[in-house]
Amino acid sequence: MTCFIFWLPSTRFNFKALKGLLLLCSICFHSMFTLAAPAEKTVIVLGTFNYPPLMIDDRLSADERFNSGMSVRHGIGVDFIKNAFRNNEAYQLKIKFYPPKRAMAQFVYRDTDIFLGSRMDVPEIKDEIIPIKIISLKSVLFCMPTQCDLANQKDSPTNLGYISSITGSPVNDPLERKGNQVVALQDIEKTFIHMLRGRSDYVAAIDFAGYHTLRANDFIGSKNVEQTKHVLMEIPYDAVVYKDSIHSQAIINILKAELRRVNLMIEPDKLVANYFQVSGP
Repeated sequence: MTCFIFWLPSTRFNFKALKGLLLLCSICFHSMFTLAAPAEKTVIVLGTFNYPPLMIDDRLSADERFNSGMSVRHGIGVDFIKNAFRNNEAYQLKIKFYPPKRAMAQFVYRDTDIFLGSRMDVPEIKDEIIPIKIISLKSVLFCMPTQCDLANQKDSPTNLGYISSITGSPVNDPLERKGNQVVALQDIEKTFIHMLRGRSDYVAAIDFAGYHTLRANDFIGSKNVEQTKHVLMEIPYDAVVYKDSIHSQAIINILKAELRRVNLMIEPDKLVANYFQVSGP
């Protein structure tokens, strides 16, 4: 927009005309700056919890030490969503880490726009959500050799004793229905510490996440930890949004475009190795 200043021919100084001209110029310049200012982006809040290597809260996780010399990352799933929103002209992503149950509750109460975990973590709102599946996960049992031998003698994980798991995990209730005592803890690292200190007999965890946690922390006795033959549950790893959110369709389109761009549906060992650029577990 251009503002033209011109001379008003008059034998007398025309203050009224000058005042009007200055007002017009003020409006012109204001319009120019308004048009030039970038549009404010809509903030989309992603809520999740610490579960390396899928979601890494670097304030809590040993992955920062594990990645010595590398830039700290926020996990396979979080970085996938970060990359999807990178340079987006309409949306700005904000990431919030919570304890597991609180991350689920924040989404249920609609305090976050996206929940990263699984649709199975929020069954109470299953009819209100749209999950965007990123990869499939397998929950298994980890244990010391003697305990693994006992578990492998059974067709299913029934009456095995104490099993450490994270709070809110979809495997917890089924394990308890099979006669097990589930010890729910806030973090996957704590579940392994709990078992290695003899306070539980098993750890229920995602297979590659369990091996990654053992390697990243180098717990005493961790090299002897094995995995039973049982697959507790196949769990979809999802980014979850609400059906009735005004931003849901845009978020779905953004994430699906990123899924088409990258290949995450590969073997877990390769997925972790590619992410950290090191050998898999």
